[in-house]
Amino acid sequence: MAYLSSFCIGSYASLPEQAFTIAGVDVTVPAGTYYLFDANDAHSRLAQMEAAMVAAGLADAAVFLTEAGHVRMTAGGAFTVVWGTGGALLRQLLGFGLVIAGLAAYTAVDKSPLFWSPGKPASFLLTPIGVRGALQYNVTQAVAPNSGTSESLHHGTLELQRFTWSSVDATRIRTTSGAAGEFGVWFSYVAVLSARWKLYHNATEDDASTTAFTYDSALGPYIATLGGKGAGWVYDRSKGAEWTDLVCDVDLRCHVCPEIT
Repeated sequence: MAYLSSFCIGSYASLPEQAFTIAGVDVTVPAGTYYLFDANDAHSRLAQMEAAMVAAGLADAAVFLTEAGHVRMTAGGAFTVVWGTGGALLRQLLGFGLVIAGLAAYTAVDKSPLFWSPGKPASFLLTPIGVRGALQYNVTQAVAPNSGTSESLHHGTLELQRFTWSSVDATRIRTTSGAAGEFGVWFSYVAVLSARWKLYHNATEDDASTTAFTYDSALGPYIATLGGKGAGWVYDRSKGAEWTDLVCDVDLRCHVCPEIT
């Protein structure tokens, strides 16, 4: 059953060229900084993977992110992917297992470490719902003590946002396995590294779906705003469930950054 959610989809900076085989053909996915998924194919790692399938001669090749949050690859006929050592990092970022052989469609076993979903829409604390961010004006103001005459020195602007989610299933936050798809893993791969990410507002989520997800708008790109000398997040049990590991609240501060070029 589909429900509205929000997908936080990150990027991986300066990924080396990945070389592997598809259907017995040597292919490469170019080096560079890409989001796991982006509507602009030039910024999307899934689009690059689809291009590699086409280069290998596969008809009707498609690579997309499903409503369940898993990457899926399909083609017009059965195909095999041999990742080898040259494609190991790409395989990890896409969530696939070691063996891809004998079928015309494959859904990744794991979620990508660049993906996180709280299972519900985000609350926008600094703006109306669906607005990217609020401008913070970095200004130094000098005020004359005897007259109140003032002058401002403008140092630029920064666009800020703060998203919160309440009563999120704790298994989406952190478990003993530390699996990709949990907030803790996403935070270490994306937030800690100041990697770009986007919020897909009102994304369709369905745990049993193998169809491509849809969304109302893609907001960002953002970088998580890290405070103090270190980078960390709080495992914040929701009010009324403080003595359980059932649901948690998430508070994510971020700022808008330039797009990938």
